[in-house]
Amino acid sequence: MQKNYFHNSKINIDFLETKTPIKKQYIRKKEKVDINTLLNKVKLEEKKEKKKIFILCLGVSLLMACVTFASII
Repeated sequence: MQKNYFHNSKINIDFLETKTPIKKQYIRKKEKVDINTLLNKVKLEEKKEKKKIFILCLGVSLLMACVTFASII
């Protein structure tokens, strides 16, 4: 006699039926996009990235200076 360890061995008809209606996706109307605002956003993001890189380099150089000073002492 074969043992069934899984309770999902039988197909349940209720499971196959969808109980929620399928939602329709509506396409939005085309909106005008101003290229200047997009370019300004890109410029601001580049400035933020440069600032992060500068802070990272400053922190690494400070750490290297501390290690050099500690090794000299």
